[in-house]
Amino acid sequence: TRLVVLSSRKQFSEMTSLPPAQVGHEVIGVLDAIDEKAGEVSVAHGPVASLRWPAMTMDFALANPALVAGLKPGTRVAMEIVERKPGEWVVTRMRALQGPAAGPAAAGAAAPPGR
Repeated sequence: TRLVVLSSRKQFSEMTSLPPAQVGHEVIGVLDAIDEKAGEVSVAHGPVASLRWPAMTMDFALANPALVAGLKPGTRVAMEIVERKPGEWVVTRMRALQGPAAGPAAAGAAAPPGR
């Protein structure tokens, strides 16, 4: 624990106006598999710049099984992931994207969410 002593309101204002640390990370990929029993999905995703990850295929836990309702393997998806504990990545949002799905190469070339 660190004790910070502020000598002025200006210093307090500067400290409290810092941008918040990024928690969620946007990922574009192709849904490879859904394991409803385990509450997990496998996704072949493109690079994730905010995490400095290259394109790869990974398993992710689902925050809620309803996130994959109506989705099938082979669907191109946009999702948000958070690290619940070191090394445990959880999908907190997922939606289908329009366009063809053809594995990690297509995932990496996908348009950002909302475009």
